[in-house]
Amino acid sequence: SIIDDFSNSVYWRYNREFLVNNISFWSWRLKRTASIIDKLERIEWFLLSKMQDIVWMRFVFENISDLYKFMNWIVHNPPDWFLLTKSPTDYIKNPKDDWYRWIHLIFKSNSWLFLELQLRTKIQHYWATTVEIIDFMENTTLKIWWFDKRYKKFLIYTSIYFESLEWLNYRKNKRQKSKKEIKLLDQEHKITLKLQKFNIQ
Repeated sequence: SIIDDFSNSVYWRYNREFLVNNISFWSWRLKRTASIIDKLERIEWFLLSKMQDIVWMRFVFENISDLYKFMNWIVHNPPDWFLLTKSPTDYIKNPKDDWYRWIHLIFKSNSWLFLELQLRTKIQHYWATTVEIIDFMENTTLKIWWFDKRYKKFLIYTSIYFESLEWLNYRKNKRQKSKKEIKLLDQEHKITLKLQKFNIQ
């Protein structure tokens, strides 16, 4: 399968070159039919043949250093039978408005199938998992709509705070402000208490 071809090539070549596996864990999925239909309906003029995330993989790393080391390697050493379609999109250094942080790469196989690869650190992964848990708790879709301003602010400030910890001196001036805002929002809406029910602390 395309998943096996990609992952086996990456693991074998990366481990051979560096004699270490810096990937903490990885996952994959095939986009559900309902999600494909939803995306086609939401985005006008979007074509199924252009959808690049039907096949999707995520590699999670212990820290920022390991992540960027791998990214730089795979850009110059794409897996066998795959082509990197464009330069990586770095949402870690340049987060979007929702403050999801990851590296985004698109590969095309020799069979013309697209594969989306996400690179995250553990702390970025745990943050994104928290978004999904809140969706489950509140029966909402924060990842798409961000209707609930309580959680939106809490999660954005949390992501900014985590970023300041990962990068140390990067955006250091925002660390204290984000920490203060997180505390105020948590006191008002008891978000941490709700998350503790799911062992997310």
